[in-house]
Amino acid sequence: ATQGFFKTHSGGSLRGTSLLFGQFGLRVTEGGRLQDKQIDAARTVMRRVVKEEKGANFHLKCMTDRPCTSKPAEVRMGKGKGAVEFFASWVPKGRVIFEVSCARREIGLNAMRVAAAAIPLRTEIVEVKRDSKDALAGLYQPQLGVKPPRCLPFFIKRRLAEKEFADKLESRRAERAASLLSVASTSLTGSAANISK
Repeated sequence: ATQGFFKTHSGGSLRGTSLLFGQFGLRVTEGGRLQDKQIDAARTVMRRVVKEEKGANFHLKCMTDRPCTSKPAEVRMGKGKGAVEFFASWVPKGRVIFEVSCARREIGLNAMRVAAAAIPLRTEIVEVKRDSKDALAGLYQPQLGVKPPRCLPFFIKRRLAEKEFADKLESRRAERAASLLSVASTSLTGSAANISK
């Protein structure tokens, strides 16, 4: 069992960052710990909102699988580990924790808002875009104001930066070689003209 705080990965999540089951999702924008009573409170308020529409459903994508222990106040050291007080789940940045599937957009957004109020972490609401004219309308594609919801690990970011630097260096070398060739060709034509005179 875990005592105190378990280390949360700060580099972001590679899996579970997009929607799979519903049209609306709640994604955490910072890593942290979620207790079972916090997730249960969010699920309770979501159920109150979602039950207004027939056929609507919500999905929980994080499980509280780590027990946390604690000892009572004013107890001396020793005598073994404390009893399990609650179960918790450590979620990294970018993980989707709730999803809602419903026909009416206002109900889905309202369910995500009340769930975000019950979660002690900073969150954002993710919505999928469905286009009936598109051939891939059956696939869920997150609709974001910025780039797709992938959090790249540090080594991939470093490789991309190195590749970008190498590409810039190669383009500069090519430009310099082209300018040198143009200068050399103009000097050769000028010298040839002088010789002919």
